Amino acid sequence: MLNGKVYAAFDPALLQTLLRNKTASFEPFVFDYAKKTFALKHETFAKVKVPGVYDEFTEAIHASFQVRHLHQMNVHFLGSIAAKLNNATIRADSINAGKETVANGRLHVKNLYLWCRDVMSLATTRSLYGDTDPFNRDPSLIEDMWYVPHPASTHR
Repeated sequence: MLNGKVYAAFDPALLQTLLRNKTASFEPFVFDYAKKTFALKHETFAKVKVPGVYDEFTEAIHASFQVRHLHQMNVHFLGSIAAKLNNATIRADSINAGKETVANGRLHVKNLYLWCRDVMSLATTRSLYGDTDPFNRDPSLIEDMWYVPHPASTHR
């Protein structure tokens, strides 16, 4: 920032005022962060920088964090978990093939961590995507979502 001023705001009320102000833009910081964090190619990054995309994205995020929407997502999430644990509907899910079996009316899990990870992931994606959930159509995406190559933890 040559010949410019930088201000730091630490008061929550002031931050909210700044965030509502159209002249204070966090867009350059968001773009810089996204480009470095996700190692975006130039072609991909160009699509994100199209005028209006940033505004639409932030408006969608803001709308989704309204109390009514969060409550609705929580209801769907907890409904998925409850259906999975309900004795009346207990069955081995084809999505978790090999991670769970039903014997004597009880659900048996081979690896509790992987089972919880997959059940929670599916409940989350179902609450976020609804009927268009790509993870429900292709459960192998869950494994891909959780895959982290070894060097990624030290990648900068």
